[in-house]
Amino acid sequence: MMNAKLVLTLVVAILLLLGVVLLVPTTAQGQTTGFIISNADAVAYVSTTVSSQLITLIGNVPPRFVVQHANGIRYYSIPPISSTLTSLMAQVGDRFVMQYANANRDYSFAYPLAMIGDTVPPFIVTPPPSVSSSGSNATITWFTNEFATTIFSYGIQPGVYAQTITDTLYYRLHEFTLTGLTPGTRYYYRATHTDRSGNIFQSVEYSFVAKISVYLPLIKK
Repeated sequence: MMNAKLVLTLVVAILLLLGVVLLVPTTAQGQTTGFIISNADAVAYVSTTVSSQLITLIGNVPPRFVVQHANGIRYYSIPPISSTLTSLMAQVGDRFVMQYANANRDYSFAYPLAMIGDTVPPFIVTPPPSVSSSGSNATITWFTNEFATTIFSYGIQPGVYAQTITDTLYYRLHEFTLTGLTPGTRYYYRATHTDRSGNIFQSVEYSFVAKISVYLPLIKK
């Protein structure tokens, strides 16, 4: 009995010295063939397969976003959002509103004056302004080189402006329509602009004559 145990021990020792380890086959879940883990000099490879249930599950998931690195672009239609989610999102109101105007704003917009460092006042581009007059009405239009508010003053005497129109919004295109004018009368006007940095510009005085509407009699032969 002692000799048999000694012989078995020697056999195991020789096998270990030769670097041979018994391969123990195990079965992975969902596989039909053995999966071998080997620490020996030779490695055995066993092919694996994906279950049909997983293939079916993945096949039921439509693509959501496709990016292609080719000259052609392929588009996939995105399934519409469910009506439940649409109704839920419709009940969520706006949380933050910002308007670039002086009136009707929910949150004030702070213009970074110190960071901008603008010290140059605005000016009228390609003066004089354009005037379109008809009867008792006249429309005066001009541009400034930057956004600015406007104080428009006019009257029937040079340097005396009895009427004033103020626009507190910042525009580059400025347009004012004057009504109640006396046809044939010359009107004098000027504009004062203030940009967003507080720089003020006052134009020179301009003038125009309100046109007289002439109606010729209709003569029938």
